[in-house]
Amino acid sequence: MNFAHTRVNNVIRQVLFIIVLISLGLLIFRELKFFLGGALGAVTFYVILKRPFVHLVEERRWNKNLAALSLILLLVIFLILFGAATFEMVISKMSDFDNKALQHGFRTVSNKIYELTGFQIHTSRILEQIKTAFLNQATGMLNSAYSFVANLLMLIFMLYFMLANYKKMETNIIRIIPLRGNTLEQVIKETRGLIVSNAVGIPTMMIAQGSVAMLGYWIFGIKDPVFWGVITGFFSIIPIVGTTAIWGVLGIYLLSTGHIWQGMGLLIYCALIVGSMDNVVRILLGKFMADTHPLVTILGVIMGLSLFGFWGIIFGPLLIDMFIMLFKIYRFEYLHESDTEKIIPPQTPAGV
Repeated sequence: MNFAHTRVNNVIRQVLFIIVLISLGLLIFRELKFFLGGALGAVTFYVILKRPFVHLVEERRWNKNLAALSLILLLVIFLILFGAATFEMVISKMSDFDNKALQHGFRTVSNKIYELTGFQIHTSRILEQIKTAFLNQATGMLNSAYSFVANLLMLIFMLYFMLANYKKMETNIIRIIPLRGNTLEQVIKETRGLIVSNAVGIPTMMIAQGSVAMLGYWIFGIKDPVFWGVITGFFSIIPIVGTTAIWGVLGIYLLSTGHIWQGMGLLIYCALIVGSMDNVVRILLGKFMADTHPLVTILGVIMGLSLFGFWGIIFGPLLIDMFIMLFKIYRFEYLHESDTEKIIPPQTPAGV
């Protein structure tokens, strides 16, 4: 009786302890969620930079603090240069939204629509709305500058300590995870593979599709092909619509302004070449790209952008993939279903 009573008391204390622990965790998360982007960025770059860091420390015999600071400095320089170049390019083009060429293009499209449907579009009102939208976006960018700088500093701060103490950190994480043996190894391997796949694959996809689209814009006579190529690259990460939102509009614009062959050529070129770059990149980066279903990627990006902002592009699909993988592991570990054994490869015997 005393044993049963003691056991019940232990269970009650354990439940209360878990409630307090979860409550404190939620409180901490709520107060620090402003820095969530920086934390996710630190995790991403840690996975990418860990191997070169270990190479510098263990093979080149660098001081671990010097190695961490050197890699982070290179990362910061790259991010600043990339961000400054992109910001300068976009800002330099914002003033062109009320020029005569744009007004003439809108009037031409409006007249074509009126001839076909009888519906009159007020171009001056549309141009004013576009100008207002861009001013609002510019104001939003300025307002978010503090958030960007704060999260960048958090990223640098966390990444430094993650690299400098990587052995101790990984040991503590492994102790917390309620998995062992092959299952734990598989989870770590899959998680790293998914992060690297998205962190390497998505920028490569952006560069590839933007570059190919830029070539098409130059061939078929689009003004400022470099600018539109960069914008197309950024739009490649948007689910469902993707790059079509840019090259489709540009192709229709050429058609509406009387450049029939150029417009048809651009639409066919982008539909065939730009649209197929996804498969080409996956073939070239086969060993880096995870075999993720396109539906998982689309749903993951939609969910991730609303949850994590920019870093949701990486961590949205990762969450769905991890859910699927953990569900399979649960079936294998606790339901003992043999059809899931393929997710936990058996250890290779010594000497084979």
